[in-house]
Amino acid sequence: MQRKFPVIPTLICLMGVTLLCGLGFWQIERLQWKNNLQAELDKAFALQTPDRLNVNDIKTLRKGTMLRGRLDGEFLDSPVAIFMGRIKDGRAVQSVVQPFQIKGTDTIIAVETGCSAKRDLKNATAKTVTGLIRTPTVSYFLPDNSSSQNEWWNFDIGDLSAYWGHQNILPVLMTAENVEFPCPVEKKLRNDHLSYAIFWFIMAGVLCVMWVLRFLKRQ
Repeated sequence: MQRKFPVIPTLICLMGVTLLCGLGFWQIERLQWKNNLQAELDKAFALQTPDRLNVNDIKTLRKGTMLRGRLDGEFLDSPVAIFMGRIKDGRAVQSVVQPFQIKGTDTIIAVETGCSAKRDLKNATAKTVTGLIRTPTVSYFLPDNSSSQNEWWNFDIGDLSAYWGHQNILPVLMTAENVEFPCPVEKKLRNDHLSYAIFWFIMAGVLCVMWVLRFLKRQ
């Protein structure tokens, strides 16, 4: 007796295979993005003296990319913000973030001027800062910022603007290199996207094999 074609299980299987292959192709896209980003980082850190930047250079920075360079200006006479949760040399440290006004403009950029296990870092006073600029990610699993206790967990422009009493703060963070206790910068990015892509494609293949064994095997 011939069995009826399993329409519903087949549709479910097709949906699963489509989803798994979609995840695989997404990981391939992430792999290309990570490779390009690593190439940009390698090029940036190959320069002993990075290029001098301006406000337009920073404003055109795309989310998920990084920019290394020098900025001229001055640190404003405002209280430092102590950010929690930084890791340096395998231990938790606190990072100091200060507002830096870019020369010839009213634009301010937040600069990470040091990392330490204790709140003993001095305010930076340099007229030129060199470092890596990026768009920080926000984690909803971290505690809320507490400006009254000077404990910061997420980079929030609105909170920092109210705390510092300044407007025109760029939505980026610069990690300075020319300071006494620089915060760590990841120069070699972790890139496991190829293995993730292979995993999802294998899972799609396994699902297809399961469908064949279940519905096309001889009776």
